[in-house]
Amino acid sequence: QSVVVQRKLDPLMLELNAQGFLNGHTPFSALLAFVNALAAVATGAKYVALSNENSANESTVPGTNINHQYSKSFEFEQDFANYCRKYIHPKLAYFSFLRPLNELQIAELFSRYPQHFDSFRSCNVGSKNDTWCGKCPKCLFTRIILAPFVTEEKLQEIFHGELLEDTTLKNTFDELTGTLPVKPFECVGTPDEINTAIDAVYGGTEQNNLPALLKNYKFPVRGKKHFDELMQSFNFFHLLPAPFLKVLIKHLNIPVSERFGIFLKSKFGHDPKILILGFGKEGQSGYRLLREIYPDVQLHIADRNELLREMEVFEKDKQVVFYTGPDYQSVLEDFSVIIKSPGVKIEKPSDGLILRSQTDLFLEYFGEQTIGITGTKGKSTTSSLIHHVLKESGKNALLLGNIGIPPFDMVAQIDDDTLIVFEMSAHQLEHVKHAPRVAVLLNIFPEHLDHFKNINAYRKAKNNILNYQKPTDIAIIHQQFATETKGKSLLFGPEKQKGLAAWVDGNKLVFPGSGALFTVSADRKALIGKHNLLNILAAILAVNQYGIKEKEAFEHVSSFRLLPHRLEFTGSYRGIDFYNDSISTVPESTLAAVEALGQVKTLILGGYDRGLDYRQMVQTLDESNVEYFLFMGKAGEVMRRIFQEIHSEKSLVKVETIDEAVAYALQKSISGICLLSPAAASYDQFHNFEHRGDAYKKAIEELAHKKSG
Repeated sequence: QSVVVQRKLDPLMLELNAQGFLNGHTPFSALLAFVNALAAVATGAKYVALSNENSANESTVPGTNINHQYSKSFEFEQDFANYCRKYIHPKLAYFSFLRPLNELQIAELFSRYPQHFDSFRSCNVGSKNDTWCGKCPKCLFTRIILAPFVTEEKLQEIFHGELLEDTTLKNTFDELTGTLPVKPFECVGTPDEINTAIDAVYGGTEQNNLPALLKNYKFPVRGKKHFDELMQSFNFFHLLPAPFLKVLIKHLNIPVSERFGIFLKSKFGHDPKILILGFGKEGQSGYRLLREIYPDVQLHIADRNELLREMEVFEKDKQVVFYTGPDYQSVLEDFSVIIKSPGVKIEKPSDGLILRSQTDLFLEYFGEQTIGITGTKGKSTTSSLIHHVLKESGKNALLLGNIGIPPFDMVAQIDDDTLIVFEMSAHQLEHVKHAPRVAVLLNIFPEHLDHFKNINAYRKAKNNILNYQKPTDIAIIHQQFATETKGKSLLFGPEKQKGLAAWVDGNKLVFPGSGALFTVSADRKALIGKHNLLNILAAILAVNQYGIKEKEAFEHVSSFRLLPHRLEFTGSYRGIDFYNDSISTVPESTLAAVEALGQVKTLILGGYDRGLDYRQMVQTLDESNVEYFLFMGKAGEVMRRIFQEIHSEKSLVKVETIDEAVAYALQKSISGICLLSPAAASYDQFHNFEHRGDAYKKAIEELAHKKSG
């Protein structure tokens, strides 16, 4: 849609001109603001974007509020933006795209587009004839500000001569450089920008080689360092919406590692009051990055742990306020910026609380480069597999997130061409409002119900990986858990079905779109089990979005090795093959492990009881080939009781520890597979599932060698 607006001068004003009266200044930018706001509402547009720069904020007459460019200033921009939201439309965004930049930065950006050198104009006098007059402040200013980036030959061609040799411009030159007290009443840059540009081009030039206007010019003493400072500066007083801000930052001469910091500082302001809620691994990561961005700003940390303030990192940082102990969340209402760590449960939820997270902030900036993977089970394996295939295919890829690497820790390693593989937990997704370009949803089973009030809340958190995608994004979803998406959906499943982008057929992977068909061989070190075949499907569909064909992707899958604690073969002793599947903390995952291995004789179950329903799992296991069940912890007691209630004839043994379970298997010399796949959390006896798996492997090594000795 387009709106054509015509402006007509009042004939009376023209008559008064003829009589010798002056016009006064027409605030043309203000007129444009009102006209474009009206046009935006009429056409349903959300944004009104101007291109006024930071330099427009400077007064024309030093020491006063007199500013020829007032309607281009940030003060006007703020006032008019508020006016739009209050009186025109509450969601209309009025802003200047170039507000964070100075004139030197804008000149450098423009110099990248030589195809426009012959057609651009900024001269009021010559505008009626589509030319440069070569005699006004705007012509001289434009010629000087472009000088560090455009050759003198081209500048002379643009302005039809060398303006710096025109001595009739001496007074204008002195006004521009600040030698005279008042700037020209024109839309030009600051004396600092002008002087820095002159010094960058002509500093150190012998006097007799200088153009006429520079013969008696006093060069500044700041030199190249100040030029570099201006070229890498960024004004944080702006109104740019995040999508525009990201585009602008990407095109500046600022190191990639610093761009994300600029983005955060633009969002939070110059001197924000930020609370880091939770100080585990991710909270500490957030502290490090925020302290780097805000070296002198007071930061606030809230955590239940009362010993935080004694950490070594705070010995030299006295700009931290702590809120610890059982009431650590009592201060939440005092903060406008709260960065919540995953797993911290808000004790008193409130609509007034605006919670942000590393995941959400990271996705807001890097979402276009990100493949996000979530699911109750399989997300670590699938994330690692996607990362492996990308790297083997020659892509610049990083793996981070719930895999154990906080996203903020990796910011410095991200380039414009980096593909980010982000494993996302439900805790990380709980409060996000942004999504990855490629989202993978593997499955959703009841889990973490000690944190989420019910399965629906948990499912909602998981589905957030899809809920904020754009129409151009890709959603790769297990067909059993398909949901409506804004992006393009690619469904995969365990068997052939109409509409699927890929499916499993026995030990084969089928991709009907390309006709690709691959056979997966059984290997105790490779990905085994139908659940892992589904993970492979999802991974290949994901990397396919980046130009990697199915055949090449599958070849790299073959060289991938399982992660620890995921159907990990631990060793063979006395005819027993020990497998470590400590990652399995829900019934569905344990059933998948038993099915994948096929010859399980002894199964170690149980741990921390979270109130999960084990009845269906017990019924299925009672009909399986597993002969011995060893139960640990409260969850093990629940499972064992259900076996007894259905009058199971299996061998049901209660054990207190991992060591006791391994000793029982070795003592009985039960040939076949002994599998640790607990279907329960580990927090009753262990720090996490890794700790439990390591304890299992240690027990096998020590007890097996002891027994054989």
